[in-house]
Order: sequence, then structure tokens, then C-alpha cells
Amino acid sequence: SGPYSHAYARARMPNWDPSRVLAAGELLRFDMVGHYEGYLFDLGRTGVAGAPPTAAQRVLIDGARDTVWAVIDAVRPGVTAGELADLGAATLARSRHHALADPAQRGRSSGFAGFGHALGTTTETPWLIPGDPTVIEAGMYLAVEKTVGVPGVGGASWEENLLVTASGAEVLTRDARPWVV
Repeated sequence: SGPYSHAYARARMPNWDPSRVLAAGELLRFDMVGHYEGYLFDLGRTGVAGAPPTAAQRVLIDGARDTVWAVIDAVRPGVTAGELADLGAATLARSRHHALADPAQRGRSSGFAGFGHALGTTTETPWLIPGDPTVIEAGMYLAVEKTVGVPGVGGASWEENLLVTASGAEVLTRDARPWVV
């Protein structure tokens, strides 16, 4: 949150300051990881603490969320992990976030440069990164994610978990409230 939200994590560990109080209007990113009946879940959300988002904050949140949903819409058996990553990169490049970012930062994201990974009893392959030839199959359990950041505005993350079915993706973590904290 706050002054470090544009970066994936602060340089020191732990990567949060438990004594810092959130200020109204600050972006707040969550990346929640845990286990349910032995299987991992890994989802992310972004909201604004105590205030509606500014126009620039909405651009960041929408850029992350809309990129994730574009990738999810393309998930189906037979597509490769690399093709999903390429689609994510193209979607992010067309987003309003791209225009907001400093030209030197365009095409980059905070932290993980890919667009997701498989889940199971741990974080697993395939990774949704360019060039990964792994063919997506029905029955795979995936986390599709993106984190973006712009210094002076903040950072936004969105991550959904899904099961690959014969006809596409069954999203297990959907929440229609895009900016709630």
C-alpha cells in the first residue's frame, strides 16, 4: 500500500510495515495464498482505502483486472501457456495503463513478468510466460494474474483461480466488486 504499492514488494523483509496506518485514498494490494483441503489457492485484489479511486487509480486497477480477464477468456484445452502470455502482453499494451506509464516502463509490470501459473499442492508449471510450449489441458487448475504499477499513482494486482474445462475456464474466485476494500 501507499508509497511502495507501485513496486512488487519492498526491498526488505517483511515487505510491509505493520506500524504504518493506511491513509484514505491509498491503493491497497492483496495477494492471498493458502491451502484448502491440501490444494493451494492464490488470488489477488486491489482496492482503495476509504475513498473512491481516482481516475489514474482506476486505470491501474482496470489494466490489471481487464488483462487477467482477457487471458481467462482465451483459456481452453489446446492453447499453449505461451500463447496465453502473449495475449496478456498484447492486452496490457493496449490498455489505458500503457498510456499512463512512463515510456521507459511501458510493457513492464511490477514483479512477475508472466501472466500466471498452475496450482496444485504448490505453485506448479506451466507458467504463463512467453514461449512456454505447454499445452493447456482440461482438468488443469490455474491462477491467472497481473500486477502493474506507476510511481506516484501506485500499484494494482488482480488474480483469479480457475479450473480448465473442456469448453474453457470455470472461475472459482470471481468477485464482481472491482474497487472494494
